[in-house]
Amino acid sequence: MLTPFVTTLIIGFGGGMGAATRFLIYFFLDRGRLWPQWKILLCINLLGSLAIGYLSGFLLKMHGEYSHIITDVLLTGFLGGFTTFSAFMIESTEGLLNKRARGVAFFIGVSIVGGMALAWLGQRLSL
Repeated sequence: MLTPFVTTLIIGFGGGMGAATRFLIYFFLDRGRLWPQWKILLCINLLGSLAIGYLSGFLLKMHGEYSHIITDVLLTGFLGGFTTFSAFMIESTEGLLNKRARGVAFFIGVSIVGGMALAWLGQRLSL
């Protein structure tokens, strides 16, 4: 069994890697102005929802100490750093401030419904 300190370090490492991955996706897609930032964030959150659903279902089948380490690194750490509620909220708020209520409603609706659907699909695929 890992100590709480080591577990915290593992989660922090995973979170840092997830945040760095999110940054790189933003950097490469936004650098050439290929996509607006809200579309990049939407895709990141939907991809993260599918991944967290799949991995959580897969890890339910695993037993032992390693499944807890993988859960800490990948689910809590990496995917917690990769997807982000705060960025979701600021993109939504900026959209409202710029009088794009319909676009914001679409973004929020697809993020929530799509995220739930993909998390469910990910779990089903892994079981």
